[in-house]
Amino acid sequence: MDSNSVRLAKPRPYWSFIALLYSLLGWVLFDAWLFLLSAGFLWHVLVAIPAATLVFRSAMCPFIVGSSVVEQSKGPVAESRWEKLPCVLLYVVGATFGAFVLNGSFILFGVIVALFTFAPWARLPFTRNHIAISCLTTISGFVSVLVIGHRFIDFMFLPFAAWVFWAFACGALLFRAEDVQRARQETTVATKPNETETRPIHSPG
Repeated sequence: MDSNSVRLAKPRPYWSFIALLYSLLGWVLFDAWLFLLSAGFLWHVLVAIPAATLVFRSAMCPFIVGSSVVEQSKGPVAESRWEKLPCVLLYVVGATFGAFVLNGSFILFGVIVALFTFAPWARLPFTRNHIAISCLTTISGFVSVLVIGHRFIDFMFLPFAAWVFWAFACGALLFRAEDVQRARQETTVATKPNETETRPIHSPG
């Protein structure tokens, strides 16, 4: 096979954003639940250890995999389409998550989180270039809705929502690792010399 005919996989950089955002949202919800239960400081520390580990792993993902792979998915069409209103859109996304937490429907919340997990975040260059600001903007919309509608919160729904966020954050990290590994393998295949062309042919006898 000609090396020029090999199509390289393009890992989606939004996996990094989704993993970091969901890990933070899960931490916020679970810690809020502990606060409502008047849990002791030790419980907050016990939750903070795995939550902070997941947040750290998600935050370090773009630096571990390198920027060269992530940059493959950039496109001028996407940038011109979304570059003007990224913060407003992210704030609305966070507010949407908050509204479904207030709704308290287990099935509906899980479906919404799944849909947003596979939303094309790669089309937002702002989330790719400013991942921390993007997460803070989304979380601010999320927290704003919860604060406004705190009287309608089912506090027993909070740990469930937190675990849903954490589960999808772990899934995003797994998808990210798989995409990067596939891209590197296909890059190696594309740059590897064609062994069938360089191998000498021995005549029988």
